[in-house]
Amino acid sequence: MGGGGPGELQPCEHCCTPEWLRRHDRAPAGKPCLVRVGDAWVPGTLVWEPRARPDGLWWASVTHRAHGREVTETRSQHDLRKR
Repeated sequence: MGGGGPGELQPCEHCCTPEWLRRHDRAPAGKPCLVRVGDAWVPGTLVWEPRARPDGLWWASVTHRAHGREVTETRSQHDLRKR
């Protein structure tokens, strides 16, 4: 766990599973990524779904900026890259 004293601790990479977040009533922390928007890759953050979908692909809720505003949408692994 990182940061602060009791009651101020934040999830770390070890305990930041969807199950831990649900148990502790925390919103998932987004991980940095690059999102394909048209032909460009833009900075964003993502939260992966807990398992691959029946199509075999991993999907994530992704937040990024487009046309001057923040956008959140669901994207497949094909539109995401590690940052």
